[in-house]
Amino acid sequence: MGQFGTLYNDIRNTNSDHTAWTAVNVQANDKIAGYGQFVLTDSSASFKGPSLDPTKVIGTPPGFNYPAVADLGNYSKLDIRWWSVEAGMKQALRNSLMMDYALTYQDYKDRYPYLFDTTGKNWGFVIRANWMF
Repeated sequence: MGQFGTLYNDIRNTNSDHTAWTAVNVQANDKIAGYGQFVLTDSSASFKGPSLDPTKVIGTPPGFNYPAVADLGNYSKLDIRWWSVEAGMKQALRNSLMMDYALTYQDYKDRYPYLFDTTGKNWGFVIRANWMF
């Protein structure tokens, strides 16, 4: 049986995550309110290593490919920008029942697609029923 790794085969991870959010609410009367919100997420992550050198270990497990494992960091880059907007109104139907109606838009950008590109845009219409108790 060989050696699988050592204390010196460390993996260095880096990531950067930023999120901004803003919202506005306007009360038209006792039963109706309007609202809007904007959310922006910018995020990236990757890792380097492990630095596996098969010449520095006493044995290699059967079928284990040190150079191939050392290349994993080359496929770890994640980098996205996602923003969304929602605007709508809330309507009180009874004391304990409120309805929300909203139009939404989302824009998602995958800056480093790996297996497949997840970049896309989406429009939506939301209807929510809220029961207050």
